[in-house]
Amino acid sequence: MAGPCFTTRIDYRRQGVAATALAAAVEAIRKRGGGWVEASALAFAHHDPELPKLRRTYRWRSEEVREHLKDWPEKDIPGVGGVKAGLASTRSLDHRGTMSMFERAGFHAIRRDDLASSNQWWAPHDRVLMRMKV
Repeated sequence: MAGPCFTTRIDYRRQGVAATALAAAVEAIRKRGGGWVEASALAFAHHDPELPKLRRTYRWRSEEVREHLKDWPEKDIPGVGGVKAGLASTRSLDHRGTMSMFERAGFHAIRRDDLASSNQWWAPHDRVLMRMKV
């Protein structure tokens, strides 16, 4: 399994639905003989109500947005290095799952997922390759 996506209706979010789906997927893999399971998880979510307002007012790639994003949050993940947050809101949180959800399921961070992360200054977010042996 690589890069699972979890689509949860908005009125059921933040209730553990994706974590339950992940547990069921891991169990199904285990029953079929197991192996290495990988996922590309959102490093961590950051709720910033100002950014969408700035983008609506000044455009996505405006100087005002660039200035605001200079202070975009980052975390140092052991074994991975610095990773940028993904923009989260109640309507637009990425549905690949967060690193913390995969860690709770037994996955370990391997490295930054360069293919799924954004190097564009106007769309900061990093994904982390997570792996576990089932």
